[in-house]
Amino acid sequence: FFVEGNHEEFRDTTKLLDAVRASGIRILDNEKAEIDGLQIVGVPYKHATHAQHFGSVLDKIGIDRDRASVLLTHAPDHVAVAEAAGIGLQVSGHTHLGQMIPYNWIATRIYRQFVYGLNRIGKMLVYTSSGAGTWGPPLRVGTQPEIVLFEFE
Repeated sequence: FFVEGNHEEFRDTTKLLDAVRASGIRILDNEKAEIDGLQIVGVPYKHATHAQHFGSVLDKIGIDRDRASVLLTHAPDHVAVAEAAGIGLQVSGHTHLGQMIPYNWIATRIYRQFVYGLNRIGKMLVYTSSGAGTWGPPLRVGTQPEIVLFEFE
């Protein structure tokens, strides 16, 4: 599954999204997919930046609070909104864990405990990945790129 992030807003993404679809990856755009009872919810960055709009999008998707759910959304900006909507696990990236000094300090100040790793807010878990790529200069200092594999039982 795939959701658009903030970098997809910088240019026409038609070729990128066509390539993602052609590879067999499903793009979630303010919708949910259900697999073996698991609700996988996807909200792209552009619909998750403002708390009120994000909450409205999640309400319209119709999350069943009595079943397991995973939210894919690019940034850990409004985790309290997702928790209030009944999400069980939010998976995000965006922060690059700061990528290098001084951005790592800035990212930590903005995202606090949600800047990286597995954390909890209320009943919801939040995993923020440091990601595999970069933004701006193509280098990372003091942060490790990663691709995360989740196994559900």
